[in-house]
Amino acid sequence: MFSIKKIFPIAGYISFMTVVFVYGVLVGKYQLYPYGYFVNIKSIVSPSLDNIQVKDNVFQTSHNKLKSKTINYWNSSNLVGNGGAFTIFRDEILGVDKEGHFFKINNDQVELLPTIFLESNESFVLDLMKKSKISETLIPKSFRNFRFLDILALDNNSFLVSYHYFNKEKQTRSTRVSKVNVDQHYSMINSILLYESKFKINFSSDPGSPFYSNRSGGKMEIFDNNQILLSIGDNQYDELYNDQTSPQKMNSDFGKLLLINLKNKDYKIVAKGLRNPQGLLVTEENEIYELEHGPQGGDELNFIEFGENYGWPIVTYGVDYGTNKWPLQDKIGRHSKYKKPIYTWIPSIAPSSIIQVSNIENWEGDFVFGTLKDKSIYRVRIENERVVFIEKIFINERVRDLIEFKNKVYLWTDNARILILSSNTYNSVDYNFSEEEKIAGVDYIFKQCLVCHQQGTNKNQDRLPSLNNIIGNNIASSGYKNYSNSLKELSGTKWDTLNLDLFLKNPDEFAPGTSMNDFKLEDEFIRKSIINFMGKIKN
Repeated sequence: MFSIKKIFPIAGYISFMTVVFVYGVLVGKYQLYPYGYFVNIKSIVSPSLDNIQVKDNVFQTSHNKLKSKTINYWNSSNLVGNGGAFTIFRDEILGVDKEGHFFKINNDQVELLPTIFLESNESFVLDLMKKSKISETLIPKSFRNFRFLDILALDNNSFLVSYHYFNKEKQTRSTRVSKVNVDQHYSMINSILLYESKFKINFSSDPGSPFYSNRSGGKMEIFDNNQILLSIGDNQYDELYNDQTSPQKMNSDFGKLLLINLKNKDYKIVAKGLRNPQGLLVTEENEIYELEHGPQGGDELNFIEFGENYGWPIVTYGVDYGTNKWPLQDKIGRHSKYKKPIYTWIPSIAPSSIIQVSNIENWEGDFVFGTLKDKSIYRVRIENERVVFIEKIFINERVRDLIEFKNKVYLWTDNARILILSSNTYNSVDYNFSEEEKIAGVDYIFKQCLVCHQQGTNKNQDRLPSLNNIIGNNIASSGYKNYSNSLKELSGTKWDTLNLDLFLKNPDEFAPGTSMNDFKLEDEFIRKSIINFMGKIKN
């Protein structure tokens, strides 16, 4: 006979497993991820988020360490992830979130810009869905794909925005690009429609309708002074799930890369046969690279040439979901008769925005892009249209967009967070040694110090302590486990320029028994240069 004490734990276990099972079904079948629901219960959980607004971390990569600072804007500013992007405008970061809220970031502080507004008629889409036959459980999945897509600075007074637009009268959805003009105070003067996809998607009550497609592209890049490139996805018009092959038809913008004239609004097709182009890059040499999502597998990095056909949906290195084939293709895993990608990912990683890095140490000229599914950034070196190597850096965030700004890389995530990556752990203090110091070998000697010493915070007690914040801190105070007894005896004394100079001149004389007993810097000029530099580096 069961007692009450035995029944309660069993009932609790069954209840817990039921919740897990139901949630698994929602995620697996309907892709109802928790983010949309978190927005609705924010008032309940926000107190706990106040304590994790800023988080620091260090990522070890093959050729350097990256210092990471994560700022959570979801709680502090009501920004919404799962869409949006940012750009550099007036020497600041200007952004837009999924729902069309514009903001700027200066000194890592966000400021909302409510005077800038573009009408997408988003509320009418949601209202129409609720009034239709669509199941209530499918609305979050469908609606999250109606979004603002990209933002691109033109000059000091204007920028472009790509976004979904709903025509209330015709009940159709299109992709638009508008030019926004603002005054010196970021108040919107006006907006000018530059482009609207000529094929409009009609609303349907069918949950599988391409009206809900998240395969719409929308990335923009400046090509020259008067023209921009715009990527348009296939919007699920792929002949497999829809009876049209728009990416292969020249009378449709879908599945194309377009070149738009900013003065007369004319545009032409640059390339076709694209699926879901999420990354677009124009290099300094005016070379064009594009990143796109394949089906199940087959994500592509393409070198774009004018007039080329990249094959979708006729050929792909991927397969249909839950199968090992692509129904429109005879030879699986081949890409014959069409322009091939320079690299393909199997399985999928869901690549997003791509940049070419200029000022990250040891990464100069490399491509860096974000991923959604893989929650990583990738560093790619390309030489002569050939991929030399690829490095994956896991950051545990879905990266929607990224830019390089003032020697740092800023990542915009689907959780409305910004990660700020710098190539060293010294608050972007550069190795700005003078020519005289370089000739004397100061830069070389300091980098030799970093072979043994930690960088940034003292996370590893087995490694020599960090050189950050040395001056002004107590001697032997970092938590390092193997300080010599002589240094421990000085733990009540603070490091200053005088005793640090004595230590570097002859460590074993300053603190007998130290592990640096074979190290001496007898050159006074080198010692002073290194001490001066160490005074600049902070966490």
